[in-house]
Amino acid sequence: KSATHDTVSATVYDNVGSNYLLYLGTYNGEIGGGTDPGGDEDVEPQHITGLTIEQFLGDQKPTAGYLAIYELEGVWVPTGSSDDKYGNGLLVDPETGKSIVIYGLADSVSACVWDSRTQKYTFTNPQKYQDLLTQMQPGDKIKVGGVWESGYGGELKAYFISREEVKANITYEIKTEIDADKGSVSLSKESGFIYGDEVTVTVTVNAGMKIVEVKFNDEVIKAESDGKTFKVTVAAGPNKLVVTLASESEKTTKTITLDFTNDKTGLPSILGYETNVQKQFEFGDDVTKLKFQSFGATKQKASTSASEYKYLFLNGGSAYVANTEAVKGAITKIEVTVPKGSAGTAKYAVKLSSTSLLEHQTSEDAVSGNNSENVVITVTADEADGMCFFNISQCTSGKNGQIAKVVITYVEA
Repeated sequence: KSATHDTVSATVYDNVGSNYLLYLGTYNGEIGGGTDPGGDEDVEPQHITGLTIEQFLGDQKPTAGYLAIYELEGVWVPTGSSDDKYGNGLLVDPETGKSIVIYGLADSVSACVWDSRTQKYTFTNPQKYQDLLTQMQPGDKIKVGGVWESGYGGELKAYFISREEVKANITYEIKTEIDADKGSVSLSKESGFIYGDEVTVTVTVNAGMKIVEVKFNDEVIKAESDGKTFKVTVAAGPNKLVVTLASESEKTTKTITLDFTNDKTGLPSILGYETNVQKQFEFGDDVTKLKFQSFGATKQKASTSASEYKYLFLNGGSAYVANTEAVKGAITKIEVTVPKGSAGTAKYAVKLSSTSLLEHQTSEDAVSGNNSENVVITVTADEADGMCFFNISQCTSGKNGQIAKVVITYVEA
């Protein structure tokens, strides 16, 4: 240290792990006076263990800002994105299916240490992701530590602690629901399901009955070519199979859900800022072609900063999404969810029609922008009207509309 008149400057080096961190402090007046870079009051470091993922997300509100370390156990499940090779993905509670997003495992640490000067935890001793991923495979139960980051809906910046169990040692159940008076269901395997198992489901209907819908973990699944067998993949956590049967003479109501926040629909991944794109999608046993005249966007990831990447863009006042192949029945309701906080004030037009030319139509306009809650635009029609086409457009020039979800309810022809 050196002194000039009444000012003392000090340069302090601390060895934290293998990294030397530089701190500069200037003290005026007497030696030992002034304020250190960490502030006047010390923050008590927190290292919290023993929580389940459900407790972590619920009663225990996570502390953001690198002020607390949380140790959690769960099953590692990749999301199907390119980031999976780096150990990013979901940490899933195998008992409840509750999950949190984790990232940073690949280039993370063997520990986090508390830095008394910055009053935060800091990561040390980076590991190479190749070494980490030789220990950890999808479906394994692992223990991680990490700090909670509130951005992007909340994620755990994690470091790998240990591999607790391999996936072969963790089994799950598949619970089935079916009206036994109308039919039965059998599985190619009755118990001992592990993550990633492919199971064949066979539905047998009684005389005069038909299969209306089969859902696995709340997702509609399509029948194989024989119309009675279905294939499902076991997920980490509770698995549920629901089979709906009805009389062959009974008209049934179905729904098609276009969820632009859910990778499972396949919708977000096909829209990389393209215009005039026509794609075919399958929803259970129904097939519809959708045409997009818009700037599409992929699901939001930690590496992106724009929140609108999570939704479908309808750009500039003339963009739309519509079906070019008739829905197999009469649409009775369409619900369009505009996400909260959409930038700017945009006007939307939602239309149902009996022809692809949008003739004989019913429609609803709605204005939404900078809204604190999601806005749902709903249009209804009578079955007798025979509405089998829809069109959702953004009508405000110079504005970017956003859509989070579209749910189409129709009576099967």
